[in-house]
Amino acid sequence: MKNSTKVLLSISILAVLAIVEKPDEVAPPRPAIGEAVSQKYFEYIDRVVAFDCNNEVKALVKYDIRAPGLVWGTRSGRDTFLRFRQWSKRVAPDGTIRLVGDDAEAQNGFGGWARVNYSCTVDIATNSVKDASLNPGRILD
Repeated sequence: MKNSTKVLLSISILAVLAIVEKPDEVAPPRPAIGEAVSQKYFEYIDRVVAFDCNNEVKALVKYDIRAPGLVWGTRSGRDTFLRFRQWSKRVAPDGTIRLVGDDAEAQNGFGGWARVNYSCTVDIATNSVKDASLNPGRILD
């Protein structure tokens, strides 16, 4: 393996660990039903449920899905890491928040790629995934 490949591999592993693992992190206060969801809480809950949300969304894909890699290139299939960029402004009456992203493409039956948006509904009391969805198109701002 070339030195440049080793360096890039090391950087990508460190990037994943920095995003996913924060063992000494103290969870920010959990918002109550109807309260606003802060940026800090979104970043925390996104790290906690990222793996499960990714798997739930990827299970909805019929053929293949791809998204930009963490450091460089494009990743597809089971190696895809979906990024959630938006979230519910307030906690829903059922104690959930919705994480949303649109930084991916799904393959159709003819081999073509189309932009998709995806979401994951998370129960903040149990930090578990309640629902996931995958829809065509981008999110309108």
